[in-house]
Amino acid sequence: MGTIGVAAASQIAADAGAAMADGGNAVDAALAAAATSLCTEPGVMCAGGSGFVTIWPPDGDPLVIDGYAEIPRGDGETALGDGIDTVTFDYGGLVTQGVGYGAVAAPGAFAALGYASRAFGRLPWERVLEPVTAWAERGFPVSRGAAVFLASTFPAIYGWQPESAALLAGADGEPLREGDILHVPQLAESLRVIAAHGAEAFYGGAIGAAIGAYVQAHGGLLPAPDMASYEPVVRRPLTVQLGDWTVATNPSPAIGGVGLAAMLLLLRERTGGAWDVESAQALARIQDAVLSYRAARLDGAGVG
Repeated sequence: MGTIGVAAASQIAADAGAAMADGGNAVDAALAAAATSLCTEPGVMCAGGSGFVTIWPPDGDPLVIDGYAEIPRGDGETALGDGIDTVTFDYGGLVTQGVGYGAVAAPGAFAALGYASRAFGRLPWERVLEPVTAWAERGFPVSRGAAVFLASTFPAIYGWQPESAALLAGADGEPLREGDILHVPQLAESLRVIAAHGAEAFYGGAIGAAIGAYVQAHGGLLPAPDMASYEPVVRRPLTVQLGDWTVATNPSPAIGGVGLAAMLLLLRERTGGAWDVESAQALARIQDAVLSYRAARLDGAGVG
């Protein structure tokens, strides 16, 4: 692949992507970085999380692999909304969120990554997961972003659950800080299973069964069959023309890509050049306008 550039939330995720340069393509690099971020950015992301993979093949049209969370159908004994407590915390402003075993949905991140690897990657899936498996084995440093997030959210989101409270706090009981080494029990073992048997092993195998059994044993809605039946959805992306560039991003029903497209459209008049104070302030106003509209009109209105 030659010389590449990888943008990631942490150095170890960027390094994981760069390690794919030997024989891999851009998709391999992106997936290795994404998998590393999923498993080493506690709070910000998680292995049982969700997300979108946007790919523009050189010989085809762009597409989005939708790996977002899927609301469980359940087993008929637990109702939607049971087992959820509402908490509020300060993370750049007051945020209200539901937490608890009833808030656990079928996660799609690994399904989307696996689909992208099979369809567009060049390297074996096991090779793509080598960097994150190695970090999970020896323990990884908490990044600045994860530390800031945990400092704001630990009591509300993680402190109530014994395992997460013990895992994400130091000996002093305070949330982990930047640079602290975190070792998640069984994470490396699970990654080795997923690497050897494909992303499907996260859903239909022993891992998916264990997740479903644990959630249901604690009053949640997600059963093992809902894990096993999860499938990512391939969607036509939302595209925005920005000068000579065409940007493709995730479409509705997600709102993140729509918000990004709105910001880019408002930035169309800017054609490049130096970023000065006025330009930075203009960008901040655009972000504020779009995010304020989202908060006022869309959040809490059934839009994912």
